[in-house]
Amino acid sequence: MARRLLLRRWHRNMEVRDDAEYVSAIATLSEGSVRRNFNPYTDIDWDAPEFAVIDNDPRWILPASDPLGRHPWYQAQPEDRKIKIGMWRQANVAKVGTHHLRAALAAPRR
Repeated sequence: MARRLLLRRWHRNMEVRDDAEYVSAIATLSEGSVRRNFNPYTDIDWDAPEFAVIDNDPRWILPASDPLGRHPWYQAQPEDRKIKIGMWRQANVAKVGTHHLRAALAAPRR
């Protein structure tokens, strides 16, 4: 009985129909799970301002979850240097990913 009341209270607090942005995100995720494909050329708005590459954007600073980002040497660097290092690192991650993809596509299929 107490568990049922607890679950009812929890469900009442989970009402999200009035949060249009959340409902839209859930609908997109739900559709994507059914569609089961992803086309970055059409599914991502590459011209959106949040995807612009800006040299002094602090979003390039590596997070503490990155091995280099949590290193004391990196953390001691000035912000502009951290941004340059972060841009370089992300470019190299993309480059390595491209090489792995080419190798996987070139491998014989079984």
